[in-house]
Amino acid sequence: MREKLIGAVAAGVLAVASASPAYSSTYGFLYSDGNYTTIAPAGSTYSSATEINNAGQIVGDFGSPAANFLYSGASYTTVAPPGTFGAWTNHGINDSGQVVGTSSSGGTAVGFLYSGGNYTTIAPAGSTGSWPQAINASGQIVGIFNPTGGGQQSFLYSGGSYTTITPPGSTESSATAINGSGQIVGGFGSSGTHYGFLYSGGNYTTIAPAGSTYSWATDINASGQVVGAFMTNGSGGNGTPFGFLYNNGNYTTLAPSGSIASWATGINTEGQIAGWFETGDSHLESFLYDDGTYTILASDQLNIKALGINDAGEIVGEISQFTAPVAAVPEPSTWAMMILGFCGLGFLAYRRKNSTTLNAAKPADEAVSFLV
Repeated sequence: MREKLIGAVAAGVLAVASASPAYSSTYGFLYSDGNYTTIAPAGSTYSSATEINNAGQIVGDFGSPAANFLYSGASYTTVAPPGTFGAWTNHGINDSGQVVGTSSSGGTAVGFLYSGGNYTTIAPAGSTGSWPQAINASGQIVGIFNPTGGGQQSFLYSGGSYTTITPPGSTESSATAINGSGQIVGGFGSSGTHYGFLYSGGNYTTIAPAGSTYSWATDINASGQVVGAFMTNGSGGNGTPFGFLYNNGNYTTLAPSGSIASWATGINTEGQIAGWFETGDSHLESFLYDDGTYTILASDQLNIKALGINDAGEIVGEISQFTAPVAAVPEPSTWAMMILGFCGLGFLAYRRKNSTTLNAAKPADEAVSFLV
């Protein structure tokens, strides 16, 4: 089961020129057995479904006003700790329905655990902001925090205690997922480089396909299979990302035919992978990868971005109307904003932005079926 929402983010912002597609409202979706269901609390002007557990419960955020939600049994519950306002978003949910996320209190990001109607603050001592990212079946939580006077760091919360997760040589890090065995993945920065990591049994492994200039790990399943994205061109995060699967030391690039960029966002116990990719016309489509075959969630008139997957292969994400691209204008590189920095906020901001058009080699043809 995918037990987290990606929070890996940027170390920097790089200006590029790109064509930006026009959008209408964006709403969350559930894809199950070929059918789409809109996930949006009544009256919301925007929504995003970010994670789904094996019971079919969904978490996400919505607008008007900004807030977090839990969708369970066809009913919506607003998730907001007392005294807080706004929504950074719900980041994760486990099979018991425990939710982790971030809200705002006095302008400060405050992490929380929502369990059985009760809230617990999740923030290491001395932190000036915290962003829990994932929770496993045992209630262990990983996330990101800003220590006083230092760069962002990763934490593990287990049994009421916090442990800082620090890959060797790192100056900053971002833990994004944890599986039932307590294996943790994320990204770290060191001397101008940024790579994914796997923390298992007290040992760190760098997760970076051969030739990578940047990489980051976004999810891990019960078997220890890891997904994420990497770049091999450009420097300082100025490149084109493609998704990958890491399995027992071997890497597989995940990029449906015709994509110019891709991102793997989640992997379930069966090894099915959800992700999204960009086409040559700045159109975002999503995929389900299963044993070498891509199933494409696509439409000529919709941008579809998969963000989470459960063991039944149900996928959640967000969907928005797509029209022709507008004139190219300089804007920050959102690819660079998704590696490390700003403690998870870069990714959340990206999900609300137009995608950038990037150049990349066309991947080899794969077995593909289309769902429209």
